[in-house]
Amino acid sequence: MQKTPEKTLCIGDYVTFSNAKHAGMLSAEGILLPNLILNTNLVTLDDALFCIHLQRQYSASREFDDYMNSIKVDGEGNNKDAEASASKFLHALKKGRNNETKLNNDYMKKRIGEPVKFGDVIQLFHCKSGKYVTVQAHTLANDERENMCVQLDGQGSIYSWLVVTPRFKIDREGDVVQNASEMFLKVSERLNEYIHCSERTPMRGHDREVNCSLETTGWRMNIFQTAMDTNDASLLLSSQLVYVLIKID
Repeated sequence: MQKTPEKTLCIGDYVTFSNAKHAGMLSAEGILLPNLILNTNLVTLDDALFCIHLQRQYSASREFDDYMNSIKVDGEGNNKDAEASASKFLHALKKGRNNETKLNNDYMKKRIGEPVKFGDVIQLFHCKSGKYVTVQAHTLANDERENMCVQLDGQGSIYSWLVVTPRFKIDREGDVVQNASEMFLKVSERLNEYIHCSERTPMRGHDREVNCSLETTGWRMNIFQTAMDTNDASLLLSSQLVYVLIKID
């Protein structure tokens, strides 16, 4: 029997992340509950399914958000020239943000199917909610208060950038990531911090917290569905909506 070649991780692949120590999977409900957890009793795979996305750029989005946070509304409306100038500037910022989003999306489409290597910066797109795994840089975690909170965010930010880092010395930076590889998910914009599974035992009825920590957690990545399969219109895929036509004679 001929041995089948190992799958390599590519941009656009759908994957899951499991942790052997606590016997659970990286997961999130996503729609109502944004927090990342280690689910030890997974009911639906949708909660634990992520898509590998390219590193997106957020310069224009960050500039727009900073400006919106700094706006002070003039209730009396005395300075019409200032209001007109601010309106034009806001319009320009919106246009820049929209163009940046379009460029990010176009770049992602062009790079789908390219192999991911250890040392690459990626983003994890939660398939069910359509949001990115993001460190909340100004919010402490609930259980381990010395660490930062990790949640799903609709737009993502620079704190969504994750470096795929090898866990074992057999893998080195620059090597192509194979299916079932063990890795650390390092937060690119925070010095030596990682996506981490809490060591603190959760309260009864609660799942183990996932946060951002100086301590590492090993994740085993498994490819659920390849980007090539996703783009093949002739294939019927899991969770895909279909129409059933019933012919009545």
